[in-house]
Amino acid sequence: MKGTKIDLPRGSKSQPKLGGPKTQAITVTPDGKILLNTTPVTLADLESRLGTLKASTPEFPVVVRGDRAVQYQGVMDVLDVLGRLGITQIGLATQAK
Repeated sequence: MKGTKIDLPRGSKSQPKLGGPKTQAITVTPDGKILLNTTPVTLADLESRLGTLKASTPEFPVVVRGDRAVQYQGVMDVLDVLGRLGITQIGLATQAK
């Protein structure tokens, strides 16, 4: 996935694959900025755009990528938006150890 370079936290090698053209990538950068795919957004923009997508496509996977240096609150804010929208297919991106 191309976009902003971030340093992902480490995780196990057996991660579920969330491929497909409908997967939405949300990135929280080291300085706390949020990107939906490659577009910078605010939390309100994120909720609006994903809400619009959910209205036309009720089920789609989302991958959340947060740099290991990012404040945990930034990732929690994104997860709160996903929860309010009822998005349940969520993966957290990590690198293998």
